[in-house]
Amino acid sequence: MAPCWRGAFEVIALGGTLDPECEHLHLSISDKQGLMRGGHVLPGCRVRTTLELVVGELEAYRFGRAPCPQSGYEELLITPQNLVRITMSVSKLSSYNLAFMVICIAINMVAGQAASMLKLPIFLDSIGTVLCAILAGPWMAVATGLLTNLLWGLLTGPIATAFAPVAMMIGLSAGLLARAGWFNNLPKVVVSSVVITLALTLVAIPIRSYLFGGATGSGADFVVAYLHAMGSDLQESVAVTVLGTNLLDKLLTVLIAWGLVRRLPQRTLRHFPQMAAVR
Repeated sequence: MAPCWRGAFEVIALGGTLDPECEHLHLSISDKQGLMRGGHVLPGCRVRTTLELVVGELEAYRFGRAPCPQSGYEELLITPQNLVRITMSVSKLSSYNLAFMVICIAINMVAGQAASMLKLPIFLDSIGTVLCAILAGPWMAVATGLLTNLLWGLLTGPIATAFAPVAMMIGLSAGLLARAGWFNNLPKVVVSSVVITLALTLVAIPIRSYLFGGATGSGADFVVAYLHAMGSDLQESVAVTVLGTNLLDKLLTVLIAWGLVRRLPQRTLRHFPQMAAVR
């Protein structure tokens, strides 16, 4: 355990780096007898009267952290800003993110297949997409939704492929909501599920109406046919059906993904610098 010194000390030197992820500061202090001590600045260090501190910003460089294979720790990484701009799109597609995307696609397919086998009135086939939206950002989530439906299309038929834009909209809307802070607490998460449902409905209506005439072979076809027979036009019947079948599903989907993120260990979350704030 590191020693803890109490009393009044004079700050002789303070230096280090500040980056978006953390800080790494070294402090040198002296007591009344002139005895010098030094070490890392940790939470709990308090200023007794005043502290003259100068912080310099190097706009031409970006400070971050990266795992070091030799030390085993996340060490300082200084990158020129122009190189950051060039490699930003590549960094988002790192091997870790790609592996995580594969896991999210598997979650989508396993949960969706389980819901189908159990004859549940919900889909649960976008949990991985929302999870990816929170941790990796909207564009990774868009790719996750797209690839999930393309794989479903190869396994089950062209209907899933046709609804790929819907899965992409789920990822995009969830990612943008997460970035805007709408996964900070439970009430916001509930509202986010409604917004995601409304967004996907706008995309699903023309696909279901014009490509499939309102019938896709699912249990919801009965609702569409019933509403249409009662006098509602096809688009209105499809809209009501999509909203009704997705409200509960997306609420459960978002709650499950949110709960999973909150329980992930900190060492895992460090691999996702694009992660949205979650409480």
